[in-house]
Amino acid sequence: MFATYNTGPIPSAVLRSRERFNGLLRSIVGLPPTGGVIEEKEYGGDWVLNAQRGLFAYDNGDVHHPQQKAYERVACPTLPLVVEDIGLDASAIESLPLIEVRFVEAVTIPFDRIPR
Repeated sequence: MFATYNTGPIPSAVLRSRERFNGLLRSIVGLPPTGGVIEEKEYGGDWVLNAQRGLFAYDNGDVHHPQQKAYERVACPTLPLVVEDIGLDASAIESLPLIEVRFVEAVTIPFDRIPR
């Protein structure tokens, strides 16, 4: 999960099919919390809840550190969600953007790593 604040990059696949990704978001929000969370920043709220659902949560670091140009990890799930857990069909899975990072290791994700 990335919070862009309209200044961070958005993967081109998301922009091409906003409705599909809104549906994906609704599916994820409907999932029950299944694990714990490791908070790296004390933001609380939706950040924690989404991490409990298995998402790695990143905030736009540009808001707090304009020179950084990266997303900063806010919360980590103790039980990461895998795409197969969401119940998407094959065409939806194929349309997901591929970001070449290991979220469990990436404390920050530079903006230039987001496919545009």
